Amino acid sequence: GVDAARKGARSCWWEPDGFVDTPVYDYGALEPGHVIPGPAVVESRDTTILIAPRWVGRMDTYGFLTLEHERQS
Repeated sequence: GVDAARKGARSCWWEPDGFVDTPVYDYGALEPGHVIPGPAVVESRDTTILIAPRWVGRMDTYGFLTLEHERQS
């Protein structure tokens, strides 16, 4: 699962929640179908992607990470 791509965690500031212990993932280790709930940080060699609280990242079959806002109930 997505836990295999997790590199660790770091404290990040997210408004309005303040500092949150935020998981960090390796983009290269993500596979199609992986879902990453925010808050999260996804790192690759050339960029860093922030997934804010109440957002979700979904890895597709082409290697693109699509971010979507969680739907309100």
